[in-house]
Amino acid sequence: MEKNRTSDNERKQLPVLLHVTGWIILFILPQYLIVGESFWDTRATLIILFNTLVYGIIFYVNYLVLIPKLMHKRRGLYYFPIALIFMVVMQIASYNAFRPLFPPRDHDRKELTEAAKDESHKGKVPGPKRMMVYNFYITSVLVTSFAVGLRYGEKSRKRDREMKELEKEKLNSELAMLKNQISPHFFFNTLNNIYSLIEVNTADAQTSVLNLSKMMRYLLYETEHGNVKLSREIEFMRHYIDLMKLRLHSRVRLDVDFPDTYNDVDIPPLLFITFIENAFKHSA
Repeated sequence: MEKNRTSDNERKQLPVLLHVTGWIILFILPQYLIVGESFWDTRATLIILFNTLVYGIIFYVNYLVLIPKLMHKRRGLYYFPIALIFMVVMQIASYNAFRPLFPPRDHDRKELTEAAKDESHKGKVPGPKRMMVYNFYITSVLVTSFAVGLRYGEKSRKRDREMKELEKEKLNSELAMLKNQISPHFFFNTLNNIYSLIEVNTADAQTSVLNLSKMMRYLLYETEHGNVKLSREIEFMRHYIDLMKLRLHSRVRLDVDFPDTYNDVDIPPLLFITFIENAFKHSA
């Protein structure tokens, strides 16, 4: 139980760690790509923070709204044009917000003016504004792709977890059916046999009652907590066989052979008892 709780916590923490790591990289990496006087400059840091906020809006609108509403509901054809339109809207809005928040400084204006006057740049090297647009859309596509990948990764992990839970529930229901099949008629028949045995052989009757109580304790308590040790299952089968012997005629030969040495592995409870029960049912 503690192990399952730990694994569940790890699964919940993984997306959070991915989000935090991604935004730290997106914020810090441009700082190291900036060279010259603007390295670790306050204005440059604020610009990067502004861009990170813009990309964060693009990411979480896709991650929280567009992908769940469109792609996860078989409307994938609508997602891509809507995501592109939202990207264009964010580019226009961020550009219009960027200009009043970060007006160009004197030396920035001088560089832009010189670049505009230089005819040799035309058609060969894109201007600063065009480069900003290129960078915006490239980064936006990467951020959107990361949102899609993260969403589908979480959906895949959730689907695998649900499949495992269904398999576990199916196994538990099958084991419950086995216990229900064993319990009623077996216990009533065994009690009748013990009742008849009391007058004939009191010692054997007492041993049979003890074996029956051990079996009931095993069925009621030990098999409720998932897998059991193979040694406990073999002990249960021995008690079962001993009680079933009471019903056999003296001329019937019963051969029982359990291995002396074995790996005491964990197995589902009551895994073999049906075979033993059928052996008695369809024998002499």
